[in-house]
Amino acid sequence: MLSQIFIAIPAFLLAITLLVAVHEFGHFWVARKLGVKVLSFSIGFGKPIWRKKPKGSETEYLISALPIGGYVKMLDERVEESIDPVDLPRAYNRQPVWKRILILLAGPLANFIFAIAAFYCLYLYGVQDFKTFVEPTSQESIAFKAGLESGDEVVAINGAQVTSFEEMVISLIDAVISTKEVDVIVLRNGTRYTVQLQVSSELAKLKEPNSLLSGLGLKPWRPDYSPQVARLTAGAAAEQAGLKNGDIILKVDSKVLRNSEELIKYIQQRPKETVELLISRDNNELRKPVNVGEKLINEQKIGIIGSSLRPPQEMIDSLQVRRRFGFVDSFKEACASTYAMSALSLKMFKEMLKGNVSVKNLSGPLSIAEQASYSAQSGADQFIKFLALISIALGIVNLLPVPMLDGGQIVFNVIELVKGSPVSERSELVFQQLGVLCIFLIMGLAIFNDIERLLF
Repeated sequence: MLSQIFIAIPAFLLAITLLVAVHEFGHFWVARKLGVKVLSFSIGFGKPIWRKKPKGSETEYLISALPIGGYVKMLDERVEESIDPVDLPRAYNRQPVWKRILILLAGPLANFIFAIAAFYCLYLYGVQDFKTFVEPTSQESIAFKAGLESGDEVVAINGAQVTSFEEMVISLIDAVISTKEVDVIVLRNGTRYTVQLQVSSELAKLKEPNSLLSGLGLKPWRPDYSPQVARLTAGAAAEQAGLKNGDIILKVDSKVLRNSEELIKYIQQRPKETVELLISRDNNELRKPVNVGEKLINEQKIGIIGSSLRPPQEMIDSLQVRRRFGFVDSFKEACASTYAMSALSLKMFKEMLKGNVSVKNLSGPLSIAEQASYSAQSGADQFIKFLALISIALGIVNLLPVPMLDGGQIVFNVIELVKGSPVSERSELVFQQLGVLCIFLIMGLAIFNDIERLLF
């Protein structure tokens, strides 16, 4: 737990600082190109710990003490007490409305460009994921009643082709939000079948966080396999019994095993008992009696042997797919992924406002930090994908018509363009206060969701 915190905090700070810096760089770059004087560009907030103004530059660059985001300070009569008359034409507030709108749009646009660049690198290198083999969880599930069978490979959802498990889940989310019936095309023994998931009766449950697959009664399908010892705890029962890394466990007490879960469940039900494992090692079969230990979890004693298990590597390889494209196709796929995730995020937000999707789907800083930690531990490709998704979310949030955000300022400028004069200071102040209230309410709800997930 402590190690996860040490990973989560730096990963979270790196992600937020990098993406906000990208956002602010968008404002900075376009402002300078349009002739606005930029006074400072800071990475982080608070007291500067490093500052430099290059020779001949009018912009001071800073690294500040609080590594959460950053800011760009432009010349503005509404903020500066005194301005050199020579610089007045370069003040932000004196720019035509169209220039101000472009500067405001540049921040979110930079986030979308970053996401495209991140996805592009991933697709160029190759993205590893699992194939779309599924199975129903029970005979009472929506999936089973629709006619899905164990080992079916999903190839399309509502007409959209899917080639990886992640693509399938995203398509299912989109389909469940949009309709009460989901058409799923599966490949079964070389033949295509179409099944229709009737989701209307379970719609509310399906839109709860992390409830989609369980609500549909779907889970990834895996063929039967004999679990393999991956790691041993020093001095624990498995090591004392003579097990070694790489041993394949074929049976426990003459019971043939179909997967790791079966063995774990069998052991957990037998604390302080002795079980016999039939293992395969170097093409030889050996019998190993193991004295099961015990551990108290939630006031219940469960059996443990001190060994982690994994499926055989050849089985994992057979279930995985690597999506890799060329220079041009990677760019097309990156743009398509950024558009798809942006459209899905907007659709989710719209349905939340309408009450059709649970507000529990809102994630706060704790959930983001948790995902940052998980993705950082899972490898560079997962962390880059995480950055791309958060960058998209940051771009969309900043385009919302809330006065404190870029979207709200764009609305003020559009009103000015229409009516021919700026919004009155009093009206702008009222809307700014409402914007602050909205942000606090949304953040409060997101943090409440985080705490609820942690506690329950």
